[in-house]
Amino acid sequence: MRMGLMGRMIGLAALIAALVVGFQNCSLDSPGGETKNASSTSPVDTQSADIVFQSIPSDQVFYLGGTGIVNVVVTSTAGHPLTYRWYKDSVELIGQNTSILNLVSVASNDAGSYKLVASNSTGSNWISFNVSVSSTPVITFSQQPAPITVQAGQNASLNSLAVSSDNQSLTYQWYKDNVALAGFNTPTLAITSASVAHSGMYYVEVTSTVGPVQKVKSNTVRVTIQATLNVLATNGCVNGYCACVTGGQLGVPSAPSAEAICIFKGYTSLVNFTTSGGVVGAPHCSANGQSCFINANPGNIVCANVTCSR
Repeated sequence: MRMGLMGRMIGLAALIAALVVGFQNCSLDSPGGETKNASSTSPVDTQSADIVFQSIPSDQVFYLGGTGIVNVVVTSTAGHPLTYRWYKDSVELIGQNTSILNLVSVASNDAGSYKLVASNSTGSNWISFNVSVSSTPVITFSQQPAPITVQAGQNASLNSLAVSSDNQSLTYQWYKDNVALAGFNTPTLAITSASVAHSGMYYVEVTSTVGPVQKVKSNTVRVTIQATLNVLATNGCVNGYCACVTGGQLGVPSAPSAEAICIFKGYTSLVNFTTSGGVVGAPHCSANGQSCFINANPGNIVCANVTCSR
């Protein structure tokens, strides 16, 4: 009995030793060899709300032997510095460290799935799109529309320009929030007397007029409309007063906050506000409306102007 137990223990020890040796000889490298001009796969597993893509690339078609450029506009809502990494088919591209992807002398193996990862101290955010390579004439954008912020009542425009490698004429169709805009069929989309209804995501689709039909979509860009409301007038405050605290009130029963006034007027967020009168310390309200510093006699904090954005 004792000899049988000892034999089983020796056998178990030999099995464990074999497993350890096997583990030490394992490789974490994926099969298939090295990848040219690349380093590691994307480590991104969190998404930061602070990092906002103001322009979102569509899928791209690059001309064989030509130049492939994709310009992405990224902002940090809190102003934190951003860093950038580009990936092709989940593998990082060495030397591509700005928000602009620049491929020189496009080759057939440049086709694939691309991702831009923007990071800062709050985390990361990313977008992805596909690139294909063609040896036949292709349509490309020499000018992509850019995101704009417009004050309510002002005029503005989104500008684009597309060219075909065989110089054929092209047709244009603008879209807002994925809906075609009737009558907007030129390279420039004009916004006249901007209102909150003009806010949204825009792109233009360009179509060939000769040969096989080609449809090329521009970057999708954000149009932001801002308005400054005089809340001492009839813009939604109760009894002419407004509490300068987001989601709260001071002194005036049922007074809407600065944020509430923006929503009441059809906007989605508070940009800033200024104060007038009220208690001592009112000018010390935070720019985002979340807190106020009051020195004496807590009471009404009167907002003079509230700037809203959408």
